Amino acid sequence: MLVGSGTPGMAQAFRTEADIPPEVTLAVDPERKVYDALGLKRGVFRALSARSVAGAARAWRAGYRQGKVQGDPWQNGGTFVVAPDGDVVFAHISQRSGDHPSVEALLGALSALKPTESP
Repeated sequence: MLVGSGTPGMAQAFRTEADIPPEVTLAVDPERKVYDALGLKRGVFRALSARSVAGAARAWRAGYRQGKVQGDPWQNGGTFVVAPDGDVVFAHISQRSGDHPSVEALLGALSALKPTESP
């Protein structure tokens, strides 16, 4: 499941733009209740820190372009892997814009999940 702070229309546009498959649930939380409950960080100086601006410059030089900002521009996100039984097996709270877990860390967390049996 992916959660964003925008509207259902924004979520659908994101699904199309990012080619998110239909089996992935997209949820919206415009009041940011999930963000608050998970302790995710928010603030202008977190979004516009020297490190995030430097990262944006690197992305620009690599050919990436920022699209229209949607949802809450000051809300940082996080990445969580939750097992089918509800246990959180991985949690990363972004400290600033562009602060993401490594692919290796995510793959490690996902590989630790035991496959569920089909009925």
